Amino acid sequence: MESDAALLQHVLGREVGGKQNILVLNDEAHHAYRIMQERPDDWEQLDEDEKEDWLAERDEATVWVDGLTRSTSIAE
Repeated sequence: MESDAALLQHVLGREVGGKQNILVLNDEAHHAYRIMQERPDDWEQLDEDEKEDWLAERDEATVWVDGLTRSTSIAE
Protein backbone atom coordinates (compact mmCIF):
# COMPACT_ATOMS: atom_id res chain seq x y z
CA MET A 1 0.00 0.00 0.00
CA GLU A 2 1.44 3.36 -1.08
CA SER A 3 1.18 6.60 0.85
CA ASP A 4 -0.51 9.56 -0.84
CA ALA A 5 2.87 11.14 -1.48
CA ALA A 6 4.31 7.93 -2.94
CA LEU A 7 1.29 7.51 -5.22
CA LEU A 8 1.61 11.07 -6.52
CA GLN A 9 5.32 10.60 -7.12
CA HIS A 10 4.64 7.30 -8.90
CA VAL A 11 1.84 8.66 -11.10
CA LEU A 12 2.97 12.23 -11.74
CA GLY A 13 6.72 11.86 -11.34
CA ARG A 14 8.86 14.92 -11.99
CA GLU A 15 5.91 17.14 -12.89
CA VAL A 16 4.95 17.24 -9.23
CA GLY A 17 8.37 16.84 -7.67
CA GLY A 18 8.44 17.70 -3.98
CA LYS A 19 5.49 20.08 -4.02
CA GLN A 20 3.47 20.07 -0.81
CA ASN A 21 0.05 21.19 -2.03
CA ILE A 22 -1.79 19.82 -5.04
CA LEU A 23 -5.27 20.85 -6.13
CA VAL A 24 -7.31 18.23 -7.97
CA LEU A 25 -10.51 19.25 -9.73
CA ASN A 26 -12.90 16.44 -10.49
CA ASP A 27 -15.42 17.70 -13.01
CA GLU A 28 -18.26 15.30 -12.32
CA ALA A 29 -20.91 17.87 -11.47
CA HIS A 30 -22.92 16.77 -14.49
CA HIS A 31 -23.82 13.67 -12.46
CA ALA A 32 -25.32 15.76 -9.66
CA TYR A 33 -28.99 16.49 -9.37
CA ARG A 34 -31.61 16.61 -6.68
CA ILE A 35 -33.20 13.23 -6.29
CA MET A 36 -36.76 12.54 -7.24
CA GLN A 37 -38.67 11.69 -4.09
CA GLU A 38 -41.21 9.47 -5.80
CA ARG A 39 -40.50 6.26 -7.62
CA PRO A 40 -41.33 6.08 -11.33
CA ASP A 41 -44.95 5.32 -12.27
CA ASP A 42 -43.92 1.97 -13.74
CA TRP A 43 -42.02 0.88 -10.60
CA GLU A 44 -44.04 -2.31 -10.17
CA GLN A 45 -43.33 -3.34 -13.77
CA LEU A 46 -39.55 -2.98 -13.37
CA ASP A 47 -37.55 -6.12 -12.71
CA GLU A 48 -35.24 -6.30 -9.70
CA ASP A 49 -32.14 -5.29 -11.68
CA GLU A 50 -33.90 -2.21 -13.06
CA LYS A 51 -35.06 -1.24 -9.58
CA GLU A 52 -31.55 -1.65 -8.20
CA ASP A 53 -30.14 0.44 -11.07
CA TRP A 54 -32.69 3.20 -10.44
CA LEU A 55 -31.91 3.25 -6.72
CA ALA A 56 -28.15 3.23 -7.36
CA GLU A 57 -28.41 6.17 -9.78
CA ARG A 58 -30.52 8.07 -7.27
CA ASP A 59 -28.00 7.44 -4.50
CA GLU A 60 -25.03 8.36 -6.72
CA ALA A 61 -26.65 11.65 -7.70
CA THR A 62 -27.32 12.41 -4.06
CA VAL A 63 -23.66 11.94 -3.13
CA TRP A 64 -22.50 14.37 -5.81
CA VAL A 65 -25.06 17.08 -5.14
CA ASP A 66 -24.57 16.81 -1.36
CA GLY A 67 -20.83 17.24 -1.86
CA LEU A 68 -21.36 20.27 -4.07
CA THR A 69 -23.73 21.77 -1.52
CA ARG A 70 -21.25 21.22 1.32
CA SER A 71 -18.34 22.68 -0.64
CA THR A 72 -20.43 25.74 -1.55
CA SER A 73 -21.39 26.24 2.10
CA ILE A 74 -17.75 26.01 3.17
CA ALA A 75 -16.66 28.56 0.56
CA GLU A 76 -19.21 31.15 1.71
